[in-house]
Amino acid sequence: ETRSLAEIARTDPLTGALNRKGLADELTRSVRMDEDKAFPMTLVFIDIDHFKRINDGLGHATGDQVIRGLAELVRSAVQRDDLFARWGGEEFLLVFRDTTGEAGRAIAERLRERICGATWPEGLRVTCSFGVAEWHRGEDLAEGIKRADEAMYRAKKRGRDRVEVELDARDAAESQHA
Repeated sequence: ETRSLAEIARTDPLTGALNRKGLADELTRSVRMDEDKAFPMTLVFIDIDHFKRINDGLGHATGDQVIRGLAELVRSAVQRDDLFARWGGEEFLLVFRDTTGEAGRAIAERLRERICGATWPEGLRVTCSFGVAEWHRGEDLAEGIKRADEAMYRAKKRGRDRVEVELDARDAAESQHA
C-alpha cells in the first residue's frame, strides 16, 4: 500500500507519465547511480499546438483523449531508460540520458512526424512544438529546463509544428569557432 501511494504521488493520473516530483526523483537517482553514463543529457519539451482550441471547441473529454493519446504515442516511441513526464497542462518533458543535443533533436523530429501522422479523436490534426536543450554535468537542471522551454516557445513563435534547439554558452562558443 505504501509503495502504491508513493507511485501515485510520482505520476500524473491522466497519462501515467511521471509528474514533476517523479521526474526530479528519477533524475536524482539516475545521476547518483551512474553519473559517468548519464551525461550529456538532452531535455525535450513537447507542447500540443492550439490545445485551447481543442478544449474550447470539442470539450475537455476530447482534450483529455488527445493528452492521453500523445502520452501513449511518446512512450511507445522512446526507450525504456528515457524519462517522460507531464510538465503541466498540455506540456511534457522528455529526458534522454547519455544523449547529445543533436541526437535529441533527431529523436524529437521523428516524434513530431509520428504525431502529425497519427489518428486522433474527432478527426483532429494534432501537431506539437518541441524545444531541445543539452544538459551538461555541473549545469543547474533548472537552467537546462529553462533553455529547453525557451526553444519550445521559439518553435511556437516560428509557426508551430517544429523542433527548435537551444544552445548553451559552450555550444554557442563552439559554433562561432567552427
